[in-house]
Amino acid sequence: LMIQLAGSFHLAICIWLLGTLPAIAALTMTNVTNPEELTRVGVEYSGIYATLLICGSLAAQTNRLLENARSQVGHLIGSNIAHELRTPLATIRASSNGPLRHLETITAGYAAAVAADLVESPLRRQQITGLSKGLDLVRSEVDFANILIDILLINTSFKSTKDYPSEKFSAALCVYESIERYPYANRKEKELVSATVLTDFQVDAPRLLVSHVLLNLLKNSVYFVQRSPDPRILIKVEGSQERKIVVTDNGPGVEPSQMKYIFNRYYSTTSAGEGAGVGLSFCRLVMDGIGGSIECRSKPGETTSFILTFPS
Repeated sequence: LMIQLAGSFHLAICIWLLGTLPAIAALTMTNVTNPEELTRVGVEYSGIYATLLICGSLAAQTNRLLENARSQVGHLIGSNIAHELRTPLATIRASSNGPLRHLETITAGYAAAVAADLVESPLRRQQITGLSKGLDLVRSEVDFANILIDILLINTSFKSTKDYPSEKFSAALCVYESIERYPYANRKEKELVSATVLTDFQVDAPRLLVSHVLLNLLKNSVYFVQRSPDPRILIKVEGSQERKIVVTDNGPGVEPSQMKYIFNRYYSTTSAGEGAGVGLSFCRLVMDGIGGSIECRSKPGETTSFILTFPS
């Protein structure tokens, strides 16, 4: 027991004392003592006890050092990626500002050219309107990409999510937006996902972080459900009694031996090179940060459900 608890050295010492002090107290209440036995147990075994504590502490410390090293490497890689991505994104955004700023003047000049019959194949009104919408979409997607970079940095570090501003939004609307925004490989993948709203409710939290939690769960479900002969993914919103969003798929499920590890940072059940093991740990980080929780329930070979519970 002390080996298992040696990661908490003080707890191991307390357990040893709680086991030893009652024995010493019992000896003080009896006149029958065996000095040789006391020496054997109290002195000869003390070296064994110390060895167990030291070895257990060293093993736990080694695990902590490895975990910290992996976290630092992950954060360094994430920071480098973020730095390299922000530069072209800033260029794209700046390049869209010029056309957007002068679009009204350009449109008016084009309209005058059409009126003077100087254009052989005039553009339709929808095409002209589409230019403005397209530039707005570029700016919007650049902003969203920068937010995803921030989320990447959260994924690869121990940065708290509590610093992100909260807003009130509909749980159902967030679910539908996440389903639409997810980058499906093809139309068939998108048809796997459906949503049902039993009772909608308002969430007071950073909207983009909650959306990214749903995107992470969708990514896992889409990956694992491919192995099912009749793949299905259902996202259910139920806020009548408890405020919950439940993501369920009929993939292979999670084995009981894996269940206690799936929310650990860098733990992954996907094939090598297909997952870094930070998605579910990020989900738990976000849900804990907003005062909620995430829970996994699975029947291997049948279904897996991730339950997001939000605070009132």
